[in-house]
Amino acid sequence: MSSRTQPLRGPITDYLLTELVNTLDGVLVGDGVAPDDGGWKGGDIGAGTFAAYVVLTTGVATQVNTPPQGLKDQSGDAWNLTYTLASYGGVRQQADDVADQVRAAWQQIDLLRSVDLGQPWGFQSRQITTYGAVSPEYAGTRVQWWSVSDAAVLQLTARRT
Repeated sequence: MSSRTQPLRGPITDYLLTELVNTLDGVLVGDGVAPDDGGWKGGDIGAGTFAAYVVLTTGVATQVNTPPQGLKDQSGDAWNLTYTLASYGGVRQQADDVADQVRAAWQQIDLLRSVDLGQPWGFQSRQITTYGAVSPEYAGTRVQWWSVSDAAVLQLTARRT
């Protein structure tokens, strides 16, 4: 059930995942967890090639009672939906490159497309709010892979009816 104060989150996340899959070339996309085909192809750390991937994870959603400046058709209700975009690569350069591709893909998400957000909601903006550090992930004393976790926000606003 949706109302003016509660947009539907599930369809929004599904839409974002679809947009990332359709925009990213050569980068796998995971829904809260690593995709099955992501990571080291040989099974062992450093064996074979590393299939780069990103994992989209939902974060908190915060209601905002004041719409962005200059919006005439807004009711005053807005929500900031936060997400984590965690990018993974076998080496630092690959993780960094994947994170750059994911940031660009996030900025290309079509905010005008029709998605059932639970009327009368509409997309307002999307931002990468924090670039994460590029960090090694260890298995014992060996670097298993590298990761970058960025914070992102998608803002929804209630339209006047």
